Amino acid sequence: MAYFNYLQDRQDRNSRFQVVGAEVDADSDDPFPNQALRMKAAIKDALAHGYDEAQAKHDAWMEILQSRHNPLTLTHIQAIKVCYVSLVKLWSPDILADDYWREDVVKKHTPLCVSFYARSAKGTGSRLHIKASTLLSFVNRLISQIAHFAHSADGNKVGMLLLCKGGLYDILQDETYTLINELGLDRHQNEKLVFGDLELLFIIQTALTNSMSGSIRLAKIQDITIALLFFFTGIRPSSLGPTHAKYRDEGKYPKLRNVVIERTGVLNFRTKLCIADLKGYFGAAGSQVVFNIASPQMWSHVFLDFNLFFIAYLVERGAIEGVSTMEELINGAQSELRIKPEKSDEPLFCKTKPGGRGLDTSSPMMSKGLSEVTTAMAQAAGLLGGSAYCYRRNAANVVANIMGKDATEMVLAHRRPGSLHHYQVQATNMELTALMTGEQPDLISPMAQSALNLQRMDSPAVSTMLCAMYSNSSRHILQMQNAKTLAPVSNGENLDEADGEDLDEDTPNVKKATDMATTISTKRTRRQDLDKADLDEIENTPELVELKRELHLQIESYKAMFTNYTGRGAAITVNAMSRYAGAAELKNKVRDQDKVDPALERIQALGSTISKTRRRLKKNMDRKKKVDARHKQLETSHSALAFPGTMQDRQGVRDALNTSGANLVKSVINHADAISVTGSSSDLAGTKEPLSRSSASASGSVSSGSAGPSLSASTSSHLTAVVSSTTSTAAEPGAGPSSSASTSSHPLVSSTISTGTQPVYEKYLTGTSADVELDTTNLLSFFNEDEEHDLQLDVSVDIVRCHSSLINHAGKNPKRVELQPSTVNEDDPTEFLAQGLQTQAGPDGIISVDVPAVDALTKAVPKDNLDLEARKAFLRFLVFPLQVERCVDKCKTADGFQCPKCQQYTHDPEWMNKVFLTRVNMTRHLQYQHSEWADMEIEAAKVNDSGELRYHCICCPSLYDMMALLRLHCRRQCQAKEFFNRLHLDDTMIREARSDKAVKPEVHSSGSTIVKEMSLFLSWEKDLLAACEDSNEEEELRGIIHRVKQMKTNPPTEEQIEQEVDLMVKEHPM
Repeated sequence: MAYFNYLQDRQDRNSRFQVVGAEVDADSDDPFPNQALRMKAAIKDALAHGYDEAQAKHDAWMEILQSRHNPLTLTHIQAIKVCYVSLVKLWSPDILADDYWREDVVKKHTPLCVSFYARSAKGTGSRLHIKASTLLSFVNRLISQIAHFAHSADGNKVGMLLLCKGGLYDILQDETYTLINELGLDRHQNEKLVFGDLELLFIIQTALTNSMSGSIRLAKIQDITIALLFFFTGIRPSSLGPTHAKYRDEGKYPKLRNVVIERTGVLNFRTKLCIADLKGYFGAAGSQVVFNIASPQMWSHVFLDFNLFFIAYLVERGAIEGVSTMEELINGAQSELRIKPEKSDEPLFCKTKPGGRGLDTSSPMMSKGLSEVTTAMAQAAGLLGGSAYCYRRNAANVVANIMGKDATEMVLAHRRPGSLHHYQVQATNMELTALMTGEQPDLISPMAQSALNLQRMDSPAVSTMLCAMYSNSSRHILQMQNAKTLAPVSNGENLDEADGEDLDEDTPNVKKATDMATTISTKRTRRQDLDKADLDEIENTPELVELKRELHLQIESYKAMFTNYTGRGAAITVNAMSRYAGAAELKNKVRDQDKVDPALERIQALGSTISKTRRRLKKNMDRKKKVDARHKQLETSHSALAFPGTMQDRQGVRDALNTSGANLVKSVINHADAISVTGSSSDLAGTKEPLSRSSASASGSVSSGSAGPSLSASTSSHLTAVVSSTTSTAAEPGAGPSSSASTSSHPLVSSTISTGTQPVYEKYLTGTSADVELDTTNLLSFFNEDEEHDLQLDVSVDIVRCHSSLINHAGKNPKRVELQPSTVNEDDPTEFLAQGLQTQAGPDGIISVDVPAVDALTKAVPKDNLDLEARKAFLRFLVFPLQVERCVDKCKTADGFQCPKCQQYTHDPEWMNKVFLTRVNMTRHLQYQHSEWADMEIEAAKVNDSGELRYHCICCPSLYDMMALLRLHCRRQCQAKEFFNRLHLDDTMIREARSDKAVKPEVHSSGSTIVKEMSLFLSWEKDLLAACEDSNEEEELRGIIHRVKQMKTNPPTEEQIEQEVDLMVKEHPM
């Protein structure tokens, strides 16, 4: 009776805890760690010592279990009971409810229930059936229910007797194993993924890239903090968030009061995190573990610094005493960062608001949410999948290889009989950061190091990168084959067009790449077949089909009048026609009233139909884009599994990815203007300047001796650069506006020296060659939530480019946008937003940056200095979108959003009074309307002593009455005309980029509703003219009729359309 004595001991011990709703303490000395072993032991003892005693003890234990069990487990138990009862009702409807658990009914129906469940339940993913382990779990729970509820005809419980003496236990076990073999159920575990530091860097890079909108940045910082905590501790999601609403209401989840943050150096911290609600210990007797996470000591591991992410997260939540901004944190000297008392009871990780736009600090994130966030981040990064347990496996593997089994059990909170858990704090004293990042290589044995290297070689990050490289190269080869321009390749060089020579298809590299291309195509077709139903569901929905038809009939046909594909110009015309034709005084004078009213109703409804159609179409197109993105992701994942790569390939990619952390840190530092220190212009001699725009240029006003008008410091410094380049000499003191120059404290930052001159202009004058490609997209689009953007940090593209020689055939590198964070004055959003965060491009659309090699930097730069600068740059980069969001919010007024750049047009009230209804409209306006060329008018427009407005050239004393004449002078006559032509070219490229984003559907001129309505309107010409009361009204109406005729018969040019629309808006405001 060992099992039942054990049950009795637990029952007596738990009875001492009179806690309502408490669950059984899952102690480590449990000799039967799962239900199947416990049931086998119970049956064995029942056969040996009698069924009545066994039944009584089992019933007593089940009563305790039912009252104190985990709510989710009780749900599973109830589901088994409901499943059995439902099937009995279906197969034997004549049986009464009291007899569902009668011994003869149970013996007859339970084998059928097991068979039905095995054949009907669908497996996850692409599996047709469930796994064998799932079926075994179902059978074990069913056996437990039989033991508890089965009874005889006279009402006595006979569950244990039926299972043992009646042989039902053996019958169910035999049926289970028969079904496993008959249905071919998978008896093995799924492939277990392991996420290490390489995968985590991919995830962090993608998360930061996709959260450049300040409204979702804080939620993404929380998500990254969660992933880092999983990485360093291997903790379960159910220990960081409640698994059930019951535990949430009882407050059984980590809170901010469980956190202690100590400062160990300048921007170096140590966080002590007490997890007091470990999984399985939510009952009377709890358990806890304290983790000690320090900042990494190597600058290349800054992106893996849990403390920087966590502290930035707490600062933005306003939870730290005495620290409200990043600058206060950077310059602070507190030995301990204390949590505010009023914030101490808030959850450690909060539930996010809809769309990830903020946090609900009153509610914790549930454990299911923690798991879903981790999976979604991994999928967004292009990995094959993953969950929180991927990090837990990595933690177990790393700690076991380095510290041994006992230490691993302490970290993972695993218990076994006789453990030392209650007598030591090994998990607290363990340097988790050094272990997980490999910063103490001397402590790792050669065998353990070899095991960890093999793990990294087979990691999902390496597979994903190989997939991207193979797909890129194979696609390039297929394109070359189609063009019949393949050329022989050697020494790992990229394919280029050959001089009439064909590539030998027997070349091993070519055959390998061609086979890959064929396989990719095959896999892609299969993937398309799998997703075809989803795609067809979107593309063939009646709503989308109807929208396309409406688009052709009501919007596309406006080509006869406008080339503005948004339909705005057409809506203005329709409204103008409606106002005239629908005026009450005119309607009363029109003879054919019966024909007029229906036509007017159609015309008036057309304007609203246009707006509704556009909104609905955009919604459906956005939905289709999400489906296409998922399709592409699945295709990439499937291809990654198809190409394991050779050992040499995987080893090369692994070695390349080992430097990915340094590449990411380098990308942030290269664009952090706040890192630079003040120096002189002479210090910059011979230094290769950066070619990315600095968004944190000095502000203020400096008097110019020759230019005439007062210039801002940034514009004055630009002119200094122009004049200096024109005369090929450095600017002398007093010869022009003064400018401050900055030089970096180390070579890494010297590639992004921030001078008083804007680097974007120096690139036009120096002609430096490009080493790194940047896209010409304006960075303000990243703060526009409705605009598509493709911001990328350095690591992925650099690896594909630098290590493409592994497969000898690499495709062309995609262009890349690099982030440019800056110090933001949140109290003055005008100063910040007016500077314009945009990347300008040269004639080829490329901005070049020369970045020194990481190896050379680590040797030439003092470690402490570089580490400090990297941490400063990273913190500012991390909260930069949040600062931008706050600045944009300060532009909001009661009527809408006021553009801060338009407020500087003091000479033009029309610009100053512009108000935008939405934030998106304002940021889009900033992005496309306020280029350097367009905003030159701000500096040029000055009012003289006589009160007359004049336009001064900012580079010479020329004076003009019109801005158009000044622009013409700057491009053709000014001494800096080359410089101004570059500005004009950039402005043209920005506007072209905007027009390229507009959807240009096909035009169908026949069957147009609007053309018919215009014809009907023109047929009323005589009646409408006759109804005019005075000559002014008649002249105005003739003008409208004349314009409608022109647009109907003779489509105007784009310039004429702009003038026509402007005229209509002024004459007939919406």
